[in-house]
Amino acid sequence: MDLEIKEKPWGREIWYAVTDRYAGKILEVKAGQALSLQYHRRKKETLYVQEGKGKLQLGDEILEVGPGQAFTIEPGTIHRIEAITDLRILEVSTPELDDVVRLEDRYGRVDGTAARAPFEPVPEIYRSYDIRGTYGKNLTEEDARRLGWAVADLVREKGEDRVLLCRDARASSPALATALAQGLMEGGVNVLDLGEGISPLLYWAREFYGVDGAVMVTGSHNPKEENGFKVALGPGTLYGEAIRDLYFRSQNEPKGVPRGRHRFLNPIPSYVDMMAGRIQLERELHVVVDAGNGAAGPIAPLVYRRLGARVTELYCRPDPEFPHHHPDPVVPENLRDLQKKVVELGADVGLAFDGDGDRLGVVDDQGNILWGDLLMILFWREILPKYPGATALVEVKCSQALPEEIERLGGKPEFTRTGHSYVKARLRETGAPFAGEMSGHFFFADEYYGFDDAVYAGARLLRILSREGKKLSQLTNDIPRYPVTPETRVYCPEGRKEEVIEGIQAYFQGRYPLLLVDGVRVQFPGGWALVRASNTQEVLVLRAEGKTERDLLEIKAAMEEALRPYYFLGPIPW
Repeated sequence: MDLEIKEKPWGREIWYAVTDRYAGKILEVKAGQALSLQYHRRKKETLYVQEGKGKLQLGDEILEVGPGQAFTIEPGTIHRIEAITDLRILEVSTPELDDVVRLEDRYGRVDGTAARAPFEPVPEIYRSYDIRGTYGKNLTEEDARRLGWAVADLVREKGEDRVLLCRDARASSPALATALAQGLMEGGVNVLDLGEGISPLLYWAREFYGVDGAVMVTGSHNPKEENGFKVALGPGTLYGEAIRDLYFRSQNEPKGVPRGRHRFLNPIPSYVDMMAGRIQLERELHVVVDAGNGAAGPIAPLVYRRLGARVTELYCRPDPEFPHHHPDPVVPENLRDLQKKVVELGADVGLAFDGDGDRLGVVDDQGNILWGDLLMILFWREILPKYPGATALVEVKCSQALPEEIERLGGKPEFTRTGHSYVKARLRETGAPFAGEMSGHFFFADEYYGFDDAVYAGARLLRILSREGKKLSQLTNDIPRYPVTPETRVYCPEGRKEEVIEGIQAYFQGRYPLLLVDGVRVQFPGGWALVRASNTQEVLVLRAEGKTERDLLEIKAAMEEALRPYYFLGPIPW
């Protein structure tokens, strides 16, 4: 029996092949960790708990699990495993239980005789949240065409025959979108093409047109040479193992299916109408919109003018060269022009967008940058009174001021891991009305659809500002501003990230309370520090916050001491 052991953030995954046609795995989930959502569309899955205790979310049910228990999960059922103690779970590999994936069905054949091993590495462009690479180097039109085959296969598997397609304003996006459409049609599905737009427009178009499958061609906030794809199917965008599965499906050229057709649609006027139907401003506001020459430029000003705001446009003409600054609103340098323009004009607020319009940056009337955790406090102040006692998700990188405010408002803070796909999934699991990330992704299930739409988030902020009758800077005056480091990236070889994370956990275990949702967040008496592994780069991500400057200095020193034994790490540029 061949074995392959894969280290995961939550534990280990042990793959084994029983024959050349069937495969199974053992999941070892560490205490305090959770196994990501899984989506099994073709097969049932039977889980046998061999050791340990934990919880299994099965659809809307929460079940206690322990040794000797077995659970059968029907195709398409969302499930999540949380370990209270170390868990060992067997996915049995017998065809009679329909629990194993036939390798030639899922992964295709290499040469017509030998099946691919389920643990075979996939190209580096297949990431945790999306598919992304450098155009012309490791991302080509052929990759896009083959992705079309894979998405078509998934869509037809669900008994559907349509896929929505949209693209951002990058130079390579038209060519990649054309190739993707070709692959989708070759795979037997019809393409409904929205042309150039933003990711939230595509997500909303799924609701508007009643189409489940959708692909966004976008490099988001990445360098202009990069591009990629976000694939939406089912309750949200695909991530994790579902992204890996797309690669293997893309190796099988479609055969015996009728070619699909290509139609163009323009949902932007209806999208603007929808926004105007949901948001009303109680007084006129002057808004400066900086789109960074990304795809949000032609759309966001339309929405805010329709709401009755006075809009000054800054870099709202799409330009793939991004000549003024990069469309990434979490980098302070990219907000400098917006800060100057807001102060110069005496505007009420400045709103900035990333390249595909799903992340929001905000500048107040004094030119101050308001980061994601502070904005979440403003949003929760509007939302939580409507949902007493609601679960409120807090990304592990956020200031302690956020959970403190949530508790003051009567909510129940729950820390969650970084990554928009993971946050969206947890939002659905918990039924929480709202969530957000430091990076500017905001997810409104309250009055909206639950996906990250920066244009809508901006509109909600405008509504709050119009109702309060105060300056934005005044609305945030009472929020504690604890001394905090920026998000700090430290070089770490890919294969040694987990070694460091586990070492840091062991170093602080028993000395301070630890949060292990995503990496290690150490709760010191005077603040906290976080170490987590980046999903996209060879780096560890560090952040620290203290109640006072002295607390912060001590926390940084403690973290540096804990990291000192790992000689292979780069410098820590707090």
